Formats: sequence, C-alpha cells, structure tokens
Amino acid sequence: MNDLARRPFATKSEWVYEQLRQRILAGSYKPDDRLRLTELAREFEMSEMPVREALRMLQRDGLIEMHSHRGASVANLSWARAAEIVSVRMHLEVLAMREAAPGHDKASLAELGKILDRMDRDLAAGSAARFSTGNREFHRRLYEPGTNAVLKEEIADLWDRVWRARAQSIFEVDRARMAAAQLEHRAILAALSQNDAEAAVTAASRHRDRTLQSWSNIVRTQARPVDAPE
Repeated sequence: MNDLARRPFATKSEWVYEQLRQRILAGSYKPDDRLRLTELAREFEMSEMPVREALRMLQRDGLIEMHSHRGASVANLSWARAAEIVSVRMHLEVLAMREAAPGHDKASLAELGKILDRMDRDLAAGSAARFSTGNREFHRRLYEPGTNAVLKEEIADLWDRVWRARAQSIFEVDRARMAAAQLEHRAILAALSQNDAEAAVTAASRHRDRTLQSWSNIVRTQARPVDAPE
C-alpha cells in the first residue's frame, strides 16, 4: 500500500488533488498535457464537483493553468517564474541551515562529503542531470538535522514545484555554474566541519546570491520554458 492509500483525507477533493499533484511532480503528466474534467471524474469514479475543486487547488499551487475554452492543462513553467520560486526556496534554505548547523555530526558531515565527491565525478563526466540530482540531495542534507518540520516541508514543496520534469536543468544552460557551485558547496561543508555556524551561513548566503545571479542571467536570455531547478 502506498503513502496516499494510508493517508487520511478530509474530502474527496483533497484526495483527487493529492493524486493529481503526485502525478505532475513525478512527471506522469508533462507540461501542456490536458486534464479533462469528465475523464478524471470517470477515472476516479466520482462526480465532477470534487474534481473541479481539486483542479482549482492545483491552479492555486501554480501546477496547472485553467483556460476558458480548453479546460485545464499542466503549467508550462517559465524561466522567470521558476527563478522566483528558486529565490524563495534558497532564502528559506539559509534560514533552515542556520537552525540545522549545530545538529551536524561526523556522520552527517561525512555523508555530505560523499555527495560532493559524487557530484565531482558527475561534473567531470559532464552529466548535468546527475549533478542536478546530487545538488538537490546535498541541499536537503544541509538542513536535515533541523527540527522545524514545517520549514523543511515548505522547502521540499518549492523544490517540487520546479522539479516536475527534468528535461533541462540550470546546469545544462549555464554549465560553468556546476564548477562554481561545487566550490561554494565545499566552502559550506568546510565551515560546518569547523563547527562554525556563522561562517556556514555566510557561505550559504553567498551560494544563494551567486545562484540567483545565474538564474537572473538565464531569465534575460531564455524565452523558452524551464522544467528543472538548480
């Protein structure tokens, strides 16, 4: 039984919302795919009303777009919109890492080092996709020792909102960013290894600012949709 089957839902709309949300985030639905109300109601064996409400909830999340004559479709995230989401996420990550820094120990620091070593190999191999996956894991591990579950959930949700389809990442557009990001990651890890929380936060803030500058540059030069985050 999967997590959705075990999780209690207050309404049918919430259940449909979570089903569709997971499909979008997993890439089962691609950008611009149509979500037809009648077909979904038939699939879920319920009336159209709770499905319609679920679609409105997904629209509020920015995961789908509603069109007056075509119904709903999976949102085609622009570079500009993605950059805004990444900005919010990275500011929250600095806050989360400040809280989490004292909770790191030898084991967690060693795991962070292993992730960076794998990312070094991905960088050498020129694999932006694998590097991007490692990047997300490294970021998650940075604030994992933190105790604020709501903060971590919000960050994960912001990652997911830009991570829906991994056809292209920022590292594929700005390949020089991979090497620069690794230097910044190493600086964060070095500060944590020295038990210097303030230096780690400073390094993380510098990483955030340089990453967002890369996003800003891309927004100015790219006119096509984006499907994956830094």
